[in-house]
Amino acid sequence: MPIVSQRKRALRGLREGIRAAALSENISFFFDVFDDDEMPSLEMPDLNDDMMMEFIEAYWFISRSRYLNKREPVPRAPDALDFWLQKLDEGRFVQDFRVTRFQFAQIVELIQGHPVFFNNSNVPQTPVWCQLLVALYRLRASTWRFTV
Repeated sequence: MPIVSQRKRALRGLREGIRAAALSENISFFFDVFDDDEMPSLEMPDLNDDMMMEFIEAYWFISRSRYLNKREPVPRAPDALDFWLQKLDEGRFVQDFRVTRFQFAQIVELIQGHPVFFNNSNVPQTPVWCQLLVALYRLRASTWRFTV
């Protein structure tokens, strides 16, 4: 048997409440029509109407929302590119990218004005240093693999 979500159970309960409120209102209206002693008053608020409206508002609110509880976004890991560029020691940087930080900075200076790094779209292009860092990492050669 499939697991019924809390949202679906709430919607079912509210539907049953709306049906019960509507049924009780119809029954009370039926008895009011055939009651000879007093005529039904239109000015007097009916408590069943308020309850039914609350049920309908709650049903509408729950059916329009996907989740009953507020959802917290999943925390993301820190940016690896920033870690590689700022906090990685020089030896590991050379091992991972096959250039020193000084050489990396010189390469960025040489290529950052090239037209290939500029586009005319609404979405900004990734900075040159990020693209170069990823390319150097992916193009590094090791003894057992070549990653492209």
